[in-house]
Amino acid sequence: MKEIFYTLWLITQPDIMVNDTQIHGIKFENQEDCLYMAKLFRQPKDPIANKKNCAKMTNYFLEMPIPLARPENFEKLLEDYKKETLKQQGY
Repeated sequence: MKEIFYTLWLITQPDIMVNDTQIHGIKFENQEDCLYMAKLFRQPKDPIANKKNCAKMTNYFLEMPIPLARPENFEKLLEDYKKETLKQQGY
């Protein structure tokens, strides 16, 4: 499963007397809305990377059953791991 969105990166400074610069990422489902808001805020470029704002982003989701099933020989694997770790540490 994947999600496609466009991100508008903004830098804000709530109080000019305090050095409290904040970075915000706003997600949009379509690029036209994102570009409209970028033009409205006068930030057509990403303020950090200096690239065009509203670039297409894709998130991929992997769905897995939770909790994952333990292997049949989990206890033996755990014991072997503990023995090997202690052996490497010189005990």
